[in-house]
Amino acid sequence: MTGPGREPAPHEPGGPDGSAAPHEPGRPDRPAAPHEPGRPDRPAAPHGPGRPDRSPGSLRERGAAVRREVLGPMADRPPSAFGEPFREWVLEAAWGGVWDRPGLDRRTRSCITLAALTALHCEDELAMHIEAALRNGVTRDEIAEILLHTAVYAGAPAGNAAFATATRVLAALDEAAGDEAAGNKAAGDEATGGKAVGDEATGGKAAGDKATGGGAAGDEAAGS
Repeated sequence: MTGPGREPAPHEPGGPDGSAAPHEPGRPDRPAAPHEPGRPDRPAAPHGPGRPDRSPGSLRERGAAVRREVLGPMADRPPSAFGEPFREWVLEAAWGGVWDRPGLDRRTRSCITLAALTALHCEDELAMHIEAALRNGVTRDEIAEILLHTAVYAGAPAGNAAFATATRVLAALDEAAGDEAAGNKAAGDEATGGKAVGDEATGGKAAGDKATGGGAAGDEAAGS
């Protein structure tokens, strides 16, 4: 309590009125506390040496490169203007953000992808990733085992559709390989035929030269 004529006591530093503590002589000013880890207002740390750039632009660029390596020529098909936003998202989230991670090799990721697409009845995407799986080192026998194993858990209809898709894709690949082999053989035969014609012409010239030489010898005999 305060008695008559008694002045009220001043607030102490840090008192309820929130007044700042006075600066004491010889005591350095205390800097503000730095941001603590995990606080939302903490600025992002810069990329350090050897640290991968995970910015959206970099992920899209790397995702485009990974997609081309995995899917081959199919990756070069230009998207429609309407589908461009979705393509950018897929490049960033799927190909740059997941497929390019070091935790699993691409062969394993292809096996997982085939199983997931089979279970989800995504036949169009499955056809594309069957070719990609072959490119990533998965054999045809292994693809069949993946589809069969997935059918146990995803159901016979899913397995049936997947096997039908795989059969169609593999047949098309075999046909394309046969056409390429036939074309190479035809080109080789044509080159061989051209060589034979050249050899024949060379042989004819040699025979002509020999005949000419014989004629010269006859002329020489007549002259002597």
